[in-house]
Amino acid sequence: MKAYIEIHVEPGSDVEKIVESIKRSDGVKEACRVIGRADILVTVEGRDLKHVSDIALQRISSIRGVSIGHTLVCIDSEVLSEPTADIPSNSSEQIPTISFS
Repeated sequence: MKAYIEIHVEPGSDVEKIVESIKRSDGVKEACRVIGRADILVTVEGRDLKHVSDIALQRISSIRGVSIGHTLVCIDSEVLSEPTADIPSNSSEQIPTISFS
């Protein structure tokens, strides 16, 4: 079972250190810093809903500076093929410009 967990980081905490700690947690498949209502988005996989809950509540939430926001459980997913565009990984074209008015 797959789930996405929104993580909020307490002010003054070292976000990079928290991301690295989360990545080392059993069941975590991906952890990335995001812009939006959360600071970090984590993808976890577990045997069942209880296992996913244990990963979130016992492993991730025990990391200093972490506050779990929402946990979104995946009920259906489809893997799409990777895009074939030849954009270098360091290209600014990968990230669209965001402007606020």
